[in-house]
Order: sequence, then C-alpha cells, then structure tokens
Amino acid sequence: GYTPPAVESDTGVVERVLESSPVFEAFGNAKTLRNNNSSRFGKFTQLQFDLETPGAAERAGRLIPMCELAGSVCVTYLLEKSRVVSHSPNERTYHIFYQLLAAPNDWKRDFVWSGLDGTTAESFRYVGLAQEIEGEASDADQWEATKKALGLFQLEGQKLKSLLRALCVVLQLGNLLFDEDPAAGESLEGGAVISNPAELDKLVDLMGMNAVILEDAMTKKVLKTGYDEVSVHLRPSEAKESCDALAKEIYARIFDVLVRNINQYTRAKDAVDDKDDSYGLICLLDIFGFERFQVNRFEQLCINYANEQLQHKYVLDNFQQVKEEYEDEGIEIFDFSVVDNSSVLTLLEGRLGMIISLNEECIRPKGNDEAFVYKIKIAHKEHERLIDENLHRRTEFGVRHFAGPVTYD
Repeated sequence: GYTPPAVESDTGVVERVLESSPVFEAFGNAKTLRNNNSSRFGKFTQLQFDLETPGAAERAGRLIPMCELAGSVCVTYLLEKSRVVSHSPNERTYHIFYQLLAAPNDWKRDFVWSGLDGTTAESFRYVGLAQEIEGEASDADQWEATKKALGLFQLEGQKLKSLLRALCVVLQLGNLLFDEDPAAGESLEGGAVISNPAELDKLVDLMGMNAVILEDAMTKKVLKTGYDEVSVHLRPSEAKESCDALAKEIYARIFDVLVRNINQYTRAKDAVDDKDDSYGLICLLDIFGFERFQVNRFEQLCINYANEQLQHKYVLDNFQQVKEEYEDEGIEIFDFSVVDNSSVLTLLEGRLGMIISLNEECIRPKGNDEAFVYKIKIAHKEHERLIDENLHRRTEFGVRHFAGPVTYD
C-alpha cells in the first residue's frame, strides 16, 4: 500500500499546491497557433479542506465554521502524446524540452548527459526551431523556475538526473533514421536498418544497452504462436512508427510519474488515498474544448468524444427535466433536437460504433487505418452524423459533432 512521505519542511501546503502549476505547465503545456501556453492534457483537481465542526466554531464565537486548505490531488488524462513526435508549423512541442536544452551548457553536459554538450533545440528532430514565445520569459529563465518547483517535490539530485535522462531518451529516439537494409535480398522480406549509426551510439550510451540488441528491437518484431516465437523484419516506415510510439509511451510514463510524485506532496497529510472522505472537497475540471485543426488525429477524436459526453450530461441535467415539466403542463417548447447530441454518441460508442470498430481493428493481426475507415463508412453509410466525401483519402472520415463538422485522418 501507499505510505505518504514525511515532508519535514517549512514549505506550506498552499505553496506546494500553487508551485505544482509550473511543473504541470512545463511538462503538459505547449505553444499552439491559438495559445502560447495551451494545456495539452485534461486535469481533474480535488482541493481538500479541513472543516471546523459547528460545535468548535460556536465555542470560538464564530457563526460560520472555518475551513482551510489541507491539500490537493490531481488526476490527469488525455495527454496529447502525438505532440511529442510532431507538431504543426509555428507550434512547439512541450515546453520542458526547450527549457532543458536552454539550460547552461556546462550543467546539462556534466549533470544530465554528456551528449547534450553544445546542443540546442535544433539538434533534435522532435523539437526543431526553438521559436521563443513573444512576451514571455525566455526558455532558460523558465527552466530555472521549473527546476525550483521540481525541488519542492523532492525531485533533486539523482531523482532529477534520472527524470531528465529519460527526457533525453525521448529526444534521441527522434534522431534515429531508418532505411532499407542493403543486405536484404530475396531471402529477406522487407528489412530496415538505422542509417545514422552515430545517433544510435548516443542512444546506446544514454540507455546503457548493447547496440546490436537495441537495433534489433528497433527494426524487428517478435510474433508468438503457441510456444514458438518468430522474428519479423520491419519496413523502414514501420520501424519509424514503432520508434515514435516508444518515444510517446516513455513521455507519457514520465508525465504519470510526475503526477504521482506531486500528489504525494500535495495530498492532505492524513488522507489514506484519493477517495478519502474525511475532508471537504471542491473539485475543478480543466478539459479541452472541442478541437478542429487542419489535421485531426486520434487525440482530437478522444477530446471531442469527451466533450460530446459533457454536452449530453448537460442536456439531460437541464433541458430534459424542463422538457418533461413543460410537456406535463401542455406548454409548447423549442425543438429539443437542436441541443440533443445522442445520435453522435450512438455513432461513436454504439453497438457497432467507431470505438468498438477501432478496438477490433487494433487486435486484428493485419489491422490498419484504411480497413478501419472503410468498415465504419460501410457500417454507418446512412448515419446522419457520419461524413463520407468523394475527396476523402482512404484514411479520412468526418463526424458532424454538436459543435460542428470535423474531418479526421
């Protein structure tokens, strides 16, 4: 079970709660076209309050019981992992990468990793041009603020070094390039090799792994059939996709570790777990609004699905009750279909909806994007909310959301 760490410090709980924001912003926010500090994850925060009993308040001569902030707990979800490996022109990946690379060269070389010596944002493909944010503190200054905030949560010394080296693994994975194996012939179907071995050597040094084992892991996959294992060579495009997937997963786990660590130091002192009901709670939900970009991926589908669910709950909690009351009293009401989005949810999560179809395609041995899109267009060709246009590519489909139409690729 979990045992909260003893924090022997003068740092108050209010300061720790407030100082968690710079950490969340560094690791979870990024510059987008619309917002220089856009939150790219959802966050549900429970503020925990110590409540004075009515009897204690009365004895102290107070009519209203007092309360004070005792701690907070955050639950995060829907981190935009795709931003780790790619971002649109004039946007940036997560702030923490630019901050780390803008840190003093001697420090990042000697403390974090020797491979960072002389590097800038342009040294790493996942990051690219730094594009300092106008009107904001420099990345170097923001790094100092982030480092100070991390220290409040005991992320110092070896813990900080391990955290930052994990970020370096993500960065270095992005520098690997894959090409056709020149040794591949008729006896070898497909086959990829890492075409810039110098970058592989840096990753080997950083991870402490054997170069041959690491390259095999990057260019092959293992299929298990019963008691047998078969090694299959990946094509260069597949190897690149796998490499990007690994980078995204590592970053997501870094983020999860940060959240757990912050919760350990901001949770109310005597709270056993996140469901402890001995404290009064004020809950705050910070979530993306509907999103429609030039290119919309799986993350946008998840975000818009969550917003459809919130819209549906709002309709049920408000309009549905009013509608029933008006109908009982014979009062004419507005067209309820204007606010009702249940047909969108049916398309997304129904018995043969998109989510179930996507799950099935993911576990199918040769599942792919084109097959998934083809199947949902066939299954829902008469559905009013599905958009199927002649100009769509084979991997594109559209949904008429409550907030407007969105094309996904």
